[in-house]
Amino acid sequence: MQVGGVISERLIHPMTIVLKLVLWFLSTWLGTIILCGMGCLSTKFPFIHTFPDLPLHKRQQIMQSWSLSFFRHLRMFFRTIKLLTLLIFFTQVIYLIDNTMHGCTKLNTNIYYKVFMSCGVFFLVFFFLLKLK
Repeated sequence: MQVGGVISERLIHPMTIVLKLVLWFLSTWLGTIILCGMGCLSTKFPFIHTFPDLPLHKRQQIMQSWSLSFFRHLRMFFRTIKLLTLLIFFTQVIYLIDNTMHGCTKLNTNIYYKVFMSCGVFFLVFFFLLKLK
């Protein structure tokens, strides 16, 4: 499940509606220029790009500026997106798909395993420590 699916279906928090509102606001050109500043401007038409239309390196610069921002809410938004992304990444389950190569390597196709389980446990402990602050 992707981050958007977790936010819309499984995330239970009183401020979830604010997170959804900010993400929607980023998908508009007005919200992008308010939250991102000069990073979304271009010399080519259209002159103002929405956040999803920006190149990867510009999005990374904007996210880094949010992490160091003077405004507390931008730092909280960055931390929320970062934690949700890490939660999804470290709790993914990968299934071994039936493949012709499995016969050659003698792998059992019914086996599944967790990716980075030790890191996933570490992440949950880290998440609860952040909640205590």
